[in-house]
Amino acid sequence: MKKIIALLIACVFIFTLAGCSSDKANRALTMDDLKVIAEKGEKISLRDFEPYDYIQYGSGIVQRKYPIGDEYTVCIVLGSSDEISYIELATTKPGFTIADRGIDIRTESIDEFLKKVNG
Repeated sequence: MKKIIALLIACVFIFTLAGCSSDKANRALTMDDLKVIAEKGEKISLRDFEPYDYIQYGSGIVQRKYPIGDEYTVCIVLGSSDEISYIELATTKPGFTIADRGIDIRTESIDEFLKKVNG
């Protein structure tokens, strides 16, 4: 009986882990990739980010973070039914305030932002 219970617990654990995985395509988002996506403006969807690795956290309000090298990150905030509420490209470089460290790629220029960040 103990073996059956242990087996059931192991199966539940394994299936839980399998449910936590995603079908991500295992490649890092690059700035060039992001510029192509940004051309869609307000028509950007979560599907555009499917090929890239991300870290997801939160419940209710879900956020996905896509690192771009060591100096930038893209944060996507999801609303109901996985609709994108906000997409921010932000620098992780020191010296920037919350107000000037990022942009919404749907409405602001990535190139202008990079010029500002890199001086």
